[in-house]
Amino acid sequence: MLDELCFGGAVDTEYRPKKVTIRAYLQLWRILGRLMGMAQGATQFCRRELFFELNGYDENLFMGEDVDFYWRLNRMAKRQSAKALLIDEVRVLPSTRRFDQWPLWRTLVWTNPLIVLLFRRSATCWKGWYNPTLRTSSDNIDSNRTA
Repeated sequence: MLDELCFGGAVDTEYRPKKVTIRAYLQLWRILGRLMGMAQGATQFCRRELFFELNGYDENLFMGEDVDFYWRLNRMAKRQSAKALLIDEVRVLPSTRRFDQWPLWRTLVWTNPLIVLLFRRSATCWKGWYNPTLRTSSDNIDSNRTA
C-alpha cells in the first residue's frame, strides 16, 4: 500500500564491533543520532522523483553525505506536510571492520561530528577512511568464490 505522505526514510543501524568500548561509544552515537533526527545511509530510501528534486547525494561531501541527504529529505517532507520515516523494527548491521582494526582514539577522531562537519569536503582528510580498503582474509575467500 502506497502512503502518499511518506517521502522516504531510512532503516536504523546497529554496529556490533568486537571491542566493548567502541561498541558502547557507537551505541551512544546511535541514540544521540536518533534524538537529533539523523539517519545513516546504510539503507536509505525515497521516491525517485524526490531524489532527483533534491539532487541526490552531495558528491562534494566525502563524509556525512548520507546524513545530509536524510536531513534535506526530512526538511522537504515537513515543508509539504509529509514525512520521512526511520524504521526501527528491523536494523541493518553494517560492517565493523574499521572499528575492529582501529584503536579507540582513531575511532573517536574519525567519527567526531565536529571533525566531520569541518572537513567533510576535504578529499585529503578522508583518504585514510577510504584508503587502503580494509579487507580480511574471509573477504578474499568470498571474492574468490564469486570470481
